[in-house]
Amino acid sequence: MTPRMTVRAAFGLAVVTVLTAGCGSETEPAGAEDDVTATAPATESATPQPAEFEDVPWETLQTYLAAPRGRYTKVHGLNESGSQTTIVQETTRFDLDAGYVERTMKIPAAILPPDMAAEAPNGLDFSFIQTASAFLMSHANMPETCDAKWVDMTENGLPAIPGLSKGEQALIIEPLDALRRAVGEPVHLETTAEGSSYEITLPADAGLTISAQQRTDPAVVDTLAGLQTTARVLLPADGGPLEVGIDFSQVMSALAGQPFPKGTVIRTDWTVSTDLRPFDTSLPTDLADPSCLVGPTEG
Repeated sequence: MTPRMTVRAAFGLAVVTVLTAGCGSETEPAGAEDDVTATAPATESATPQPAEFEDVPWETLQTYLAAPRGRYTKVHGLNESGSQTTIVQETTRFDLDAGYVERTMKIPAAILPPDMAAEAPNGLDFSFIQTASAFLMSHANMPETCDAKWVDMTENGLPAIPGLSKGEQALIIEPLDALRRAVGEPVHLETTAEGSSYEITLPADAGLTISAQQRTDPAVVDTLAGLQTTARVLLPADGGPLEVGIDFSQVMSALAGQPFPKGTVIRTDWTVSTDLRPFDTSLPTDLADPSCLVGPTEG
């Protein structure tokens, strides 16, 4: 497989992972639950008593939702009876004041088609820049294939997500968008030294990695409309990174039309930091036309 073919074929895989989790919403997260932290009873032994930790109120989430800049990591994976397979890893930084989102994604070799895995034994890495008016893609082979580091995919890139303009779609921050769509009240689970954990209910498509084509498929739309997921959210005690995890096993099983084997879990986890300092958001000028990805080796 030539570099050109590798880039073109891999782009079809990578672009799916760029697709955001679904339409945004004006729904605000529900208010915090009452303090349910338990206090261990005193004993006469010399065993040290568990420390009491102060709850982090659910309202603290608003600080993260309102942040103009930030960074998050995402791991979307499959666990089969204890055997973990990562499907995609993503690192994204954003500056919403500048209307700029920059993503780096890694697709492990283990999930690539055999011919692509042979060409990329360490997996594939892609970078994307999205603004309201631009969609750029880069790959290690791009300079060899296209004589430029970046390809301008603005006219050939992401299919539209129903209900969103291209500008709105470009600036969706996946984990924060999912949290804004919470249904009902959060449930306080526990408070530890790390912070307070909450459980919230979400629409099935919130944070879900599927293609834009699937989102417009009537059968998929009907299936998702009847489902919900549960997210676990850790609000850190020290104002550090926010942690969000969603189990999509039931949703993906329903979309597949059959139950998964016992012990199979499909899950996405995000870690969100919002203390990012201002960074350069100017667009690269070393651009190629997407026609460079089409060559005579195509069959």
